[in-house]
Parts: sequence; C-alpha cells; structure tokens
Amino acid sequence: MDIVFPPSEFDWNKHNVEHAKRHSVGPSESEELFFNPGFKFVQDPTHSKTEERFIAIGVTDSGRHLFVSFTFRGSRVRIITARDIRQKERRKYHEEKTKKSS
Repeated sequence: MDIVFPPSEFDWNKHNVEHAKRHSVGPSESEELFFNPGFKFVQDPTHSKTEERFIAIGVTDSGRHLFVSFTFRGSRVRIITARDIRQKERRKYHEEKTKKSS
C-alpha cells in the first residue's frame, strides 16, 4: 500500500465519531494533526488481525497533543479513535522531536 500524507479525504461514521467524542475530540480536530508539523505515525499490528492499523501522535491547530488510531479505506484515512496523549507519550514525542531538530 502506498501511503500519502497529508491525506486528501477522511472516512467517518457514527461509531468512530462517538468513540472520539467520548475523549472530547471532534472529527475536524482529529484531522488537523495530519497536516501539522511534527506529525508522527507507526504501524500498530497488535490491535487488528483483519486490517492494517496505525497510531499517530501530533499537535492540533490549537496546540492540543493527540493520539490517533487510524486505518485506510482505499485512499481515505479512517480514524478509529482519538484522545489526548498521556504524559509518558508526550515526553517521548518531545524527545524524538528534539533529536530530529538537533
């Protein structure tokens, strides 16, 4: 699969909108992180046996740090859920960001 960022389309349904909403994250805020500097993602082989999944960490336009789980449906990004990153994840994110800018 060819992965192209930033994505041109996102795929939302009632279930994944509600799941992210439980973490007080809306669809547009989740999408912002894919377009902002510092966006990082890796494969997440542990959470699905039926589709390729990824996890991403990044910053929204308002400076909120988010963790997003997503997959691809064709050329569209389907966000599974989004939440604030945890303190440990935030430290690691900033350590990696600092390494790359050195």
